[in-house]
Amino acid sequence: MSDEERRPAGVVVRPVVNAIAILRHLADSPGPHTATTVSRALTINPSTCFNILRTLLGEGVIDFDPVTKSYSAGHGLAKLARNLSPDTGLQAARPLLRRIADTYRLTVCLWHRADPERIVAVLVEPVASDFRVHCRVGQRLPLLMGSAGRALGPYIGLDEPALRQAFSALRWARPISFDSYWAEMQEARALGYAIDDGHFASGLVTISAPVLDRSDNAQYAVTGLAFRSEFDADGRKALGEDLAALGRELRDIFF
Repeated sequence: MSDEERRPAGVVVRPVVNAIAILRHLADSPGPHTATTVSRALTINPSTCFNILRTLLGEGVIDFDPVTKSYSAGHGLAKLARNLSPDTGLQAARPLLRRIADTYRLTVCLWHRADPERIVAVLVEPVASDFRVHCRVGQRLPLLMGSAGRALGPYIGLDEPALRQAFSALRWARPISFDSYWAEMQEARALGYAIDDGHFASGLVTISAPVLDRSDNAQYAVTGLAFRSEFDADGRKALGEDLAALGRELRDIFF
């Protein structure tokens, strides 16, 4: 159905029509999208097109790359769509997780804080290999378990005694003391990501970053899962920093 067929009869506000056409074009067409290419593609006056693009940018629904001077559909648009469809946020997050999975050749999971004591996997992007760490959507873990627990722990509103009590109920593949766990949690808060080196599951390293809401409360964690032999210290640091950046991107999508 064309835009003309989609549009009901009656008063037409041309700037609104043009703005919606631009958003559709940015979302559906391969880029890069400069003001000139958008103007030509949609047959909109160049000055009018530029002004609409800058207005949409100011409202946070599109993004601008100053290097290529190009525009793209932004996270703000994804957030608007998410209000209409609960799954839209996950759909927008999937290619971001896929990017990490392909770059580092590991499985990436997105965990949601389902209740005060547990997290649940809501999105999984596996490495494209038969030999991989397995995680499935719907898998549940104690909130404080693994690297996700260390990443989320500083943002769940519990003081050290309460965390110590909750920690005592956890069962680890390789034992870890609360003092070590607490120190790693504080380090995770400073770095923006946490590492579990074989304590959650023997032979595995997991690296997680928090996804916080606008009040800095823990809501999601994004985790990379790999075999311990696959990443040295530099590799773990690079992955952790990229996961922390991904956590900030996901915050823009979900909140």
